[in-house]
Amino acid sequence: MNLKSIYTSLLLFILFIGGCQPANNDGDTYLVAAHRGFHVDVPENSIASIEKAIHHSIDIVEVDIRISMDGIPVLMHDDTVDRTTNGSGEVAKFKLNELKELYLLHQGEVTNHRVPTLEEALRAAKGKIIFDLDLKTTQVEKIIAVVEETGSHESVVFFDSDWEVLEKVYQAHPNWNLMPRSYNENQAKEAYERFKPWAVHVDPSFATPELSQYLRERGSHVWINALGDVDSTLSTGSTYLLEDLINTQGNIIQTDLPLTVKQYLERNLSSDRSF
Repeated sequence: MNLKSIYTSLLLFILFIGGCQPANNDGDTYLVAAHRGFHVDVPENSIASIEKAIHHSIDIVEVDIRISMDGIPVLMHDDTVDRTTNGSGEVAKFKLNELKELYLLHQGEVTNHRVPTLEEALRAAKGKIIFDLDLKTTQVEKIIAVVEETGSHESVVFFDSDWEVLEKVYQAHPNWNLMPRSYNENQAKEAYERFKPWAVHVDPSFATPELSQYLRERGSHVWINALGDVDSTLSTGSTYLLEDLINTQGNIIQTDLPLTVKQYLERNLSSDRSF
């Protein structure tokens, strides 16, 4: 194992063993999250998209979790398989063996990649990257069971806009890592008071340095999206919207262009900022 790998492993260990405590509260530490995995040249929410994120030393991989007809958590963003596979129909109406017969699409083309289960994803990569589990289901107990069975809770963050779903996780495991979504400044502060979470998801529309400071000083990361306009301008080589986002002092940036964002941060922020 080289020094970079050792350092990355140590940082992940510190982040999770430290519970909600960010690696650095002064705003110089940023984590990059790959939205639906690193899906530049492989299908979103695939095992390959997770492996690509690890290969490029991305900090966090965001994956979407739905439940099959027979109760198995799988990685799938939409409520149907139509957009991302060569099949058609609602995910919840497929048994796992039926989902496994489908092939994932990339940019509309059929690939040789299959729909992964959450268990497969966690067993392939726990301890190598942080998983942000975007809960597309209220059946969170089935997801909790997989995390328990795989012993991967230190590699997992549970995300939802439905706080009652997160409450179920909190009641089962108060020390597990949560990330509630908020829709305004007051709700972001309420999210902290309710869960003392590992991170609070804020939107660019109300993100400010003052709110970020409030949350970081209390031990929560501040998650903010570059999805949409920021990523669109980045794809043209322009960085001004990313700079505006960074100026809000949120310290986790989710993006469809994780390598671009990571490289920008490495070039332009202080040398003591680490991944």
